[in-house]
Amino acid sequence: MNEKTDANARSMKWAALRVNMRPAIVVVLMAMLGCVSLGASAQGVSRVANPAASGGPVPNQQPPGPSAASPLAQIGPAPGQSPGALPSPATPPAPSASAAMPTPYVATTQAVLDKIAPLTPKEIVNLRKQIDERKDAFSENISGRPPARPTSTQTTVDLSPGGTPPVLRLAPRQGATIMFVDAAGRPWPVEAADNFNDGGYAVSQMAEHVFSVGMKQAQIGNIAFKLKDIARPVTVTVMPAQDATDYNLDLVVPKFVGGIPPTAMASAAPAPTHMADELMAYLYRTPPREARRLTVAGSGTDEIMAWQISPTSMAVRTSAQILSPAWMRRQGSSDGVFVYQLPITPVVVIAQGGELRNVALGGISVEPVGSNATSVSGAILSSARNQGFTK
Repeated sequence: MNEKTDANARSMKWAALRVNMRPAIVVVLMAMLGCVSLGASAQGVSRVANPAASGGPVPNQQPPGPSAASPLAQIGPAPGQSPGALPSPATPPAPSASAAMPTPYVATTQAVLDKIAPLTPKEIVNLRKQIDERKDAFSENISGRPPARPTSTQTTVDLSPGGTPPVLRLAPRQGATIMFVDAAGRPWPVEAADNFNDGGYAVSQMAEHVFSVGMKQAQIGNIAFKLKDIARPVTVTVMPAQDATDYNLDLVVPKFVGGIPPTAMASAAPAPTHMADELMAYLYRTPPREARRLTVAGSGTDEIMAWQISPTSMAVRTSAQILSPAWMRRQGSSDGVFVYQLPITPVVVIAQGGELRNVALGGISVEPVGSNATSVSGAILSSARNQGFTK
């Protein structure tokens, strides 16, 4: 009886033990299943995207503990579940958003071309044409007047009180040079210059006697120049060009540099004049209509031009020095070219390159100036007497 009772007690103890061990076995199995699913999902996650895998510190990271949904937290059966039922397996976690994705194929050459030059060749050509058309529209002459004619001018500076200052004409986007010379065509040094309209014009010194002037805006201004050994400054008026624009403006000071005239190659009585504005037109090869062009013959006379300006005088343009006959007046330029006023003569003696040359002139029209002048030689002699060159 006691043995039967002991057997029944042992049987009940084993039954209770099996019931109590069932939840523990279930927990161990669920933990094993969870570890397997976590390892499978961790294989698809990039190390760079996982801070924990890279070894870096994870901010605000707490030691992992069993959550409410973890199998380790469910020691007993879940609420509403029968004591003998097995808990449902844990749902595997969703793949991380930072997981590495496959890179799609991209045409690298075409992408670079589209970024650097997004236009097609035809579109680029059309764009350049339109840009050129708009540039031409900005530079188009809309005034209705023809473009200003470029000129080179030489004028004598009036240093007297109340004299009219010289004028420099400039066209937009163009410039000119101003050069000072003395009565003999020698450079006259300039000590200082002052531009009174910096916003309209730019002035720079190229040499001691040469200045360049460029237009910034179409405005009127003036520039003052202080010449050496001259107390009164020379002021030049600068204004926008209308019909003509000056490329070179030679300003002749009616004096000699240092007060010393150049060495005279020929002497005459009365003394010759180094300034003659009437000869300026011959210097620029624009003689008046009444002037008669003469023919020039002789070796090395390509640069010599001559005109008969009256029945008793003529003008000879040359870079050489005239020795005979003695000249009466002379007008020169800074490049060494001079115009001499001479009495009528068929032959002119010049000095050029250290040599003396005879230049023959033809086409002279002589009108007798005296009752006894019945020949060309007589007319020349009578003209010379009237000019005071012979006694």
